[in-house]
Amino acid sequence: MNTNSIITKGESESVIVVNDDVNGPPVIQEFFSKLNINIEKNRWTCCCNICSLSVTDTCRTTSNFLKHIKTKHRLAFDEWKNSTNNKRQQLLTNSLIRNLIINMSLPLSIVDNESFMNFMLDIDPKYKMIDRRDITRSFLPIMYKKCIKKLQDICNRSKYVSLTLDIWSDRRMRSYFGITLHTIIDDQYKTYVLSFERLKGKHSGDKLAAEFDRVIQ
Repeated sequence: MNTNSIITKGESESVIVVNDDVNGPPVIQEFFSKLNINIEKNRWTCCCNICSLSVTDTCRTTSNFLKHIKTKHRLAFDEWKNSTNNKRQQLLTNSLIRNLIINMSLPLSIVDNESFMNFMLDIDPKYKMIDRRDITRSFLPIMYKKCIKKLQDICNRSKYVSLTLDIWSDRRMRSYFGITLHTIIDDQYKTYVLSFERLKGKHSGDKLAAEFDRVIQ
């Protein structure tokens, strides 16, 4: 088993911290990260990617992990169960959310549009259109967690990073506060948006500093 770090006996009870990309059971690969194994107690613990709650079970047993997803995140579990049997369904759903809703900024209501439904059926007659609530309650939170994890990995790989803070106003004079990260990885310039949110009230230095601290934490 590949490990990120091993703490020997006497240091947190012989706990092994396993890399997030470890080939664990499917439910753990799909919904959990930060796998920790306590050798002495024969227990392993993971952090839920949706709600960040830690779940523990006997090593090589996944009943508690499955129970958590079934009871706390039923929509995500049902979608995962269906997509496990239909990789095409999963591929199209992820592409729909990533390319149309996120990248093209199309409204979530597109999944309720009859013409769009017919279009998806032309692509794949077996495709089952996802519900708008499933997107907001399951898919987007999971994607958000993955983006956070990716940004953390980028920061860990970068020797130096630079942050840019900007304030914009739209045509209705509503203010927005944005933070972007800039770095160089493998001789390639990279830039990422860390935050872009509505800024209400006075644009005082203390308020901007507090917002900046909240984002980078």
